Amino acid sequence: MGFLIFAYRKLFLKKAINDKGYRQMQLQMAKNQILEEQGYQQQHQSYRTNDREQNYQDEMYELMTGRSARANQLREIFNNDLDIIQHGGSVSRGQGPYPGITDPQELANIFKGMAMQDEQANAARSQDLMHMTKESKMLTNFQDQGEMRSLKNQETQIDLEMASLDSQLKSLNAELEGVIKGEDQAAKQDAPHFGLGG
Repeated sequence: MGFLIFAYRKLFLKKAINDKGYRQMQLQMAKNQILEEQGYQQQHQSYRTNDREQNYQDEMYELMTGRSARANQLREIFNNDLDIIQHGGSVSRGQGPYPGITDPQELANIFKGMAMQDEQANAARSQDLMHMTKESKMLTNFQDQGEMRSLKNQETQIDLEMASLDSQLKSLNAELEGVIKGEDQAAKQDAPHFGLGG
């Protein structure tokens, strides 16, 4: 009877060892996926940083180009209007952004004011771009850190479960060794001797 108990326990232990080994394999696959995702996230974060920097540079270029074009436009209008005034004419509403002006200094002051307004608007836009880029970077970094933290937590949980499984497998294997020895001894004791010296 002791042999059957050991045989049954051996089958139970082998199944438990196989189940835990299968679970370890599943966990290793999950961990590999997490490590792959972490690599993807880091690469994606680098791409987003580069895209954000490129977008900022593109917008600053557009701002500077528009600024230059506007300055050239104002300069051309000023020069045309100044030429009209210097030849005895006056600038009327239809020819410029101001009522009839005949004094070149007054015209220059108007254009200085317009240039200053443009400069202030451009400076404000530049500040807005820098602020938006900084906020976007902070938000993206916060999101990336959250995703990476979540992946790290998952990896830690897997590592803890795998360590627990390792410990359980060692214990089960040690018990299996004892059960196999017990089964052998029980088989020898339970075997019929048929009066041959035993």
